[in-house]
Amino acid sequence: MVFWKILLAHVLTDFVLQFDALAENKRKLKFLLLHCLIFFLVSVLVLLPLFSLSSLIALALVSVFHGLVDTLKQWAERRSPRNHWLFFLADQAAHVLAIGAAAVFLEEGSFSLVVETLAQSWSEPSFFMVGSFFVLIVFGMSYFIGILCRSFLDLSSLDRKPGMERAGRYLGMLERSLVLTAVLIGKIEFIGYIFAAKSIARYPEMKEESHFAEYYLVGTLTSVTIAFFGGLLLKYLLGW
Repeated sequence: MVFWKILLAHVLTDFVLQFDALAENKRKLKFLLLHCLIFFLVSVLVLLPLFSLSSLIALALVSVFHGLVDTLKQWAERRSPRNHWLFFLADQAAHVLAIGAAAVFLEEGSFSLVVETLAQSWSEPSFFMVGSFFVLIVFGMSYFIGILCRSFLDLSSLDRKPGMERAGRYLGMLERSLVLTAVLIGKIEFIGYIFAAKSIARYPEMKEESHFAEYYLVGTLTSVTIAFFGGLLLKYLLGW
């Protein structure tokens, strides 16, 4: 319960109460401190029924950590502007981990529950099996499909923007993760929606250049086929 309350305070602070001027000027110390203070006050407000000295200390530490993470994110974004999305994910993951640590500290018995859950997951073969399949199919197959489709892309007369191949790789990874998940949860009809949405987005390029249509179909069908049959194999191995 404590985790979800502090998490609510975090998302309110980062996505609702962070007005544009604050977001754009967090490099300045006074704006960064104001952002951390807002998070601290909202966190205190949501924890009022359980408020104590220990919760005050925990929230103060999480607020300080929040400011440090935001500072590190801004520094990383200046060093590598093209990877803002990656830094955003890392920033949010760090905030959630800090909130989780505070919740474990504040809730009695939660630490032993977390340790027991992790130990049980770590000793479960299916945990590693699912992880291996996802990493291999979502990430590993990017190289195979990229090599397979490169010759078709070279034949295309369309002007290729610098990030075109990279965007295609990320889309393929997202596509395979969604297809694999759809197979595992038994919602195979979602695969049609995924394929249709991607086809609509690529339609202008396919209409203009036949070689691109070949590139798109080879890449997409290969990606979907690998994820689909990989998901079926994983379900069989898991006994689902």
